[in-house]
Amino acid sequence: MCKKLQFVEQQHDFFHKFVKVSHNSTNTNKAMNDYSALIKTNIESLFSYLEPLTTKEQMQRIIDGYEFAAEAHKKQKRRSGEPYIIHPVAVAQIVADQKLDSESIIAALLHDVIEDTPATHEE
Repeated sequence: MCKKLQFVEQQHDFFHKFVKVSHNSTNTNKAMNDYSALIKTNIESLFSYLEPLTTKEQMQRIIDGYEFAAEAHKKQKRRSGEPYIIHPVAVAQIVADQKLDSESIIAALLHDVIEDTPATHEE
C-alpha cells in the first residue's frame, strides 16, 4: 500500500476512535493527545520522506512552512473536532507523493492560512 493511502487510513481510523470517545471530557483529552501524536508521526514521516529528495535549504523552508501553518491553525478545529493542521499535512503528503517540488509542498502546508486565520500575506 502506498504511503498516501496508509496516511489517509490512519486518519480515518483515528477519527472513528475519536468520535466514539469524544462525549467524555477525560476521553476527549486523551483523544486530543492522540491527535498530537498522530500529527507528530505524520509530519515526521513526511519530513523523512522529503529529506533525501530536497536540499537542506528546501527542507528548512518546508519545516518553516509547517511550523508557521501549525502556529496559525493551533486554535482551529475541523467540524469533526480534529485539529485543523491535520488537513494541510495530509495535502502536503499528497503533493509529495505526486513528486511535486518543495514550493508546492510549502503551498500545500500554507494553503488555508491566509483564508482561515488572522495571518497576513506579508507574514
